[in-house]
Amino acid sequence: GSRSHVQHAAEIKALKDRLVAYDQAIESGKQQVASLMTERASALADNQGKQAEIKELKEKMAAIKTEAFLAQREISVKKMEAEIGKRAVTAAQNTAKDAEKARVKKDAVVATLQVDMAALKAEVAALKETAVEEA
Repeated sequence: GSRSHVQHAAEIKALKDRLVAYDQAIESGKQQVASLMTERASALADNQGKQAEIKELKEKMAAIKTEAFLAQREISVKKMEAEIGKRAVTAAQNTAKDAEKARVKKDAVVATLQVDMAALKAEVAALKETAVEEA
């Protein structure tokens, strides 16, 4: 069963063809891998971009929250200041009322004293007249 030269040539050609097919498959595989790697890199870059965007948004949100908190605190402080202002006005009004009451009282005392003095002067005058008459 010796094989002919033609059979050998055909087998060799078939093997060479198969090698070429493998080479092509390998090359195609390499290209697919390269393309996938590019896709992956692009996706990663996208992802990083998104993460940066998210981080930026979170930072903006935090800044807004802080601003809102500070504004709220400022409002509270202003409310307290207004309340203190109102109390100060009330205190000043009360002080003014007290001063007015005190003035009225003092006026009454002065008026009473003036009446007493007038009475005393009249008494003194009367006494002097009596003394003149007696003398």
